[in-house]
Amino acid sequence: MVGFFNDEKVGSVTCSVLVHNRKKFIEKLQSIEYKVIKFSRKLLEFVDSIYVTPGPLGIFRKSAFDKVGGFDVNNLAEDIEITWHLQAEGYKVKMSVPARAYSVAPSKINAWVKQRNRWNIGGLQTISKYNNDWFRKGMLGNFILPFFVFSWVVGLFGLGVFVYRILRLTILNFVSTKLSVEAQTAVLRFSDINLVPNVLIFLGVTVFFLSFTYTIMALLNMSEKSHYGRENFFTVGFYMLFYLLAYPIILIISGYKFLKGDRKWGR
Repeated sequence: MVGFFNDEKVGSVTCSVLVHNRKKFIEKLQSIEYKVIKFSRKLLEFVDSIYVTPGPLGIFRKSAFDKVGGFDVNNLAEDIEITWHLQAEGYKVKMSVPARAYSVAPSKINAWVKQRNRWNIGGLQTISKYNNDWFRKGMLGNFILPFFVFSWVVGLFGLGVFVYRILRLTILNFVSTKLSVEAQTAVLRFSDINLVPNVLIFLGVTVFFLSFTYTIMALLNMSEKSHYGRENFFTVGFYMLFYLLAYPIILIISGYKFLKGDRKWGR
């Protein structure tokens, strides 16, 4: 990690942050998540757009750290905020893949939700703080801010489409069944069956397979100590189908807490 500081423009360097505890199912899911994040973070480095120097292990140039005034103690995700501040001041953020830090991930659902609320609220605080830097301050305004916001919007849109499809299907089935019973006609006829795929369904399946491929690429590019073993197909499938679906749900909760002013650790 230290070698990156040969470049005077480098303000901080991060590393591969991985999950240490992997016995419980929720811990295994987070292990996959951390590997995907690690893979994504290295890709972002190629466009000088790493947006966080994670707390488990990060090295900062002392002069850069002092220039931005250190950590913002009022931000729940101070590691994100200081990285954006460094980017705003023209510093680069790098990642050393071989260097690793093993973090103890939450082992219970409620602890996991509290952690993700803190991350999201801290992210919202940071977006609010740098909201005037859109398309300014180098890659912060030209990529990081749009990327950060766009990823959240896409997640919320996907959840909205999913809920809409489920509600629509449920309501239509209920109404059609009720009317069919009252009219004493067939509930379903062959002429009612439409085998033409819906555009939203096609889009959803396409995004799923692209995401699945990306996840597999991330896992294959992650060499690690042998005693941790490989993720099995069921765990990866559950991660894709259900774990990621929780992201936008928690984001909605975090947004509500943020607007309400509930910005305390462990809430």
